[in-house]
Amino acid sequence: MTANWSRRAFLSASGAAAAALAGCGSSTIESALRPARFLAVGDGFGDLGQGGVRYTVNDASVNIWSDQLATRYGVALKPSASGGLSYARGGARVSGGAPSIQSQIDSLLAGNTLGANDVVLVDGGITDVVAEVTALGISAQTTTNVRAAGAALGAQVRRLVTAGAKYVVVAGVYNLGISPWAVGLGQASGITDLCNRFNEALLVAVVDLGANVLFVDAGLFFNLVKANPTTYSMTNVTDKACTTAEATSCNVSTIGAGIDYTKALFADGVYLTPSANAQFGNYAYDKLRDRW
Repeated sequence: MTANWSRRAFLSASGAAAAALAGCGSSTIESALRPARFLAVGDGFGDLGQGGVRYTVNDASVNIWSDQLATRYGVALKPSASGGLSYARGGARVSGGAPSIQSQIDSLLAGNTLGANDVVLVDGGITDVVAEVTALGISAQTTTNVRAAGAALGAQVRRLVTAGAKYVVVAGVYNLGISPWAVGLGQASGITDLCNRFNEALLVAVVDLGANVLFVDAGLFFNLVKANPTTYSMTNVTDKACTTAEATSCNVSTIGAGIDYTKALFADGVYLTPSANAQFGNYAYDKLRDRW
């Protein structure tokens, strides 16, 4: 009884957090925010090419969600390795990896004074979930570790707000349970649950930051794409588009036979195609304009 009550209380709290951080819907006036700069931290979902390649089909398009969002505002966003303000890097865990999201924020704050019209983009969780499942499978310890990672990402979001960030857009981990990686493992349900636990812990950790933080629900968005692909001009939401092992080595010459990657959801087992990224970037753009 106690465990069930605690579980219901936690879900209620995280649901309230999501509602508060997602905002109250569209404004009736033109959006007042005109972003001066976008700055970003995250993992492969937001990596703009720190190592010269991106975690998608490398087709030279605007093919990462954060890039699409910034482009919609007419603002350039480049990887920090090229002198830009996106510190996101594939392989980054929240508190570990190459480099961690925590260390990315160290660099961001050391090199920048956050201005009144700056927007900071945050994503994370993919590397944490994949690494924990790879190491421990689906287990109670995996769940504990993934929840801790979600709470840790929330702590890093709080750190940004404390440092003066007035507008922080946070994309939680999308539902990796729908990915070819999870389906191939035969663990789709368990991995879906882990992603939910990550996002719940993240939301609870930042529930009081609604004035400065907008949660853009990647889990919800890509679940909708999976369930209603034609609505999003998708014809393949199950297969990997790339013949390469990883999207970083994938380009227009390495697409599987019979697959139109411009209408597919997945580039590799985990990461998404340019079209999927662009549509999520547009979704985030709409949410940001509605909120501020």
